[in-house]
Amino acid sequence: MRVEWNKVIRYLAYTLELLVLFMLQETPGLLPPLFGARPVLLFPAVITIAMFETEIPALAFGVVGGLFCDFGLSGTLGFHALVLGVLGVPGFGLLLMLNWALA
Repeated sequence: MRVEWNKVIRYLAYTLELLVLFMLQETPGLLPPLFGARPVLLFPAVITIAMFETEIPALAFGVVGGLFCDFGLSGTLGFHALVLGVLGVPGFGLLLMLNWALA
């Protein structure tokens, strides 16, 4: 079995990126609230990752980012994981539609 080291390094970098963004958004007083709401950095990061990956990794990183949100934000465990997992796959589809429209 051949290991594609490019994918391993890229997926490790994505995981570290999500972890760092989670720590940044959960550190009290680091990011100022905008109009009384704290910024959530993981949502745009997951959508951006999904635009550069295929369906399965987009879904996996959506679930990982959603679980980070579930750990940090209040609510039911698994809700954000489900939502970001579902949003990850259309992020891939959005990139395909943009490529088709521009071609």
